[in-house]
Amino acid sequence: MTRLDFTDSTDCFPSNVVQLVVARMKQRWPNTGIVPRPLRHTDKTQSIGVFPTDWSPDVESYEFTPPGDPVPAGFPTIHSYRITIQAFVKDADSERGIRTHSMMSKAVRSLLYFDKPLALGLRQLSVEMDGVTEIIQRRMILRAKYISNEIDGSFLFLSTLQYSIETENK
Repeated sequence: MTRLDFTDSTDCFPSNVVQLVVARMKQRWPNTGIVPRPLRHTDKTQSIGVFPTDWSPDVESYEFTPPGDPVPAGFPTIHSYRITIQAFVKDADSERGIRTHSMMSKAVRSLLYFDKPLALGLRQLSVEMDGVTEIIQRRMILRAKYISNEIDGSFLFLSTLQYSIETENK
């Protein structure tokens, strides 16, 4: 059995997707605070947080495997990972804040759908562990929720987007 050390350099899903999305966002929007974690009240007035939130197997993807196959019988072939992407804007002018936040939220969705370097990077991700290789098969945005508030004369706008990555074991 291969020895595995648990370090931040260990490559696996979904952290490899988070790191790739964060790196691409930093290239596209260098003046925005972009972090691989949930946002905090101390982050910049325009910030994006990217972090994993969920894993689930496809319960219909359990397959019979021949003896000697690295994927054991009863192990799901397809997995779904959810990644949350928070987009935050704080502004003293509510109308400007709404427009800025709307643009930021739209730009995040557009990057996830249409950015060619990100799509290429995601297609190239694969992780091999215990003789099983996991690769991305599909990706999609599931939904986004928006909230806003006003605290001490500052208007706060937050969208929380659910990004889903579906992988398959080969």
